[in-house]
Amino acid sequence: MGSGTREIIYEFLKEHQIKKLNNIVTLNSTEAIKNYLNHSDTFALLSIHAINEDLVANKLKIIDIKNVTIERWFYFVSRTGYQSNVMDYFEKFAKNNYNF
Repeated sequence: MGSGTREIIYEFLKEHQIKKLNNIVTLNSTEAIKNYLNHSDTFALLSIHAINEDLVANKLKIIDIKNVTIERWFYFVSRTGYQSNVMDYFEKFAKNNYNF
C-alpha cells in the first residue's frame, strides 16, 4: 500500500477503535499486493482505482464491508503561472469521469 494508503487505513482503524487485524504479510506496493492476492486465499485493502483492470479481467473481486467507507483525497498540482493544454484536458477528463 503505497502513496499514503497505509496511513489512511491506520487512521481509519484508530478512529474506529479497531486495535488488531490478523496481518499475514505487509507488502509495500500495489502490484506486490495484487500478485500476492492472485496466489493466496487472503484479503487486502486496496484502492478500487488500483484494481480496475483486475476487476474487468475477473482476477480480483470487491468484497463490500457493511457501513465502511474509507476516503482518500487527491489534488491537482501544477507549476505556478503555467498549465499546458494537455494538463487542462487531463484535469477536465478526471473531474468529469472520476467524481472529483
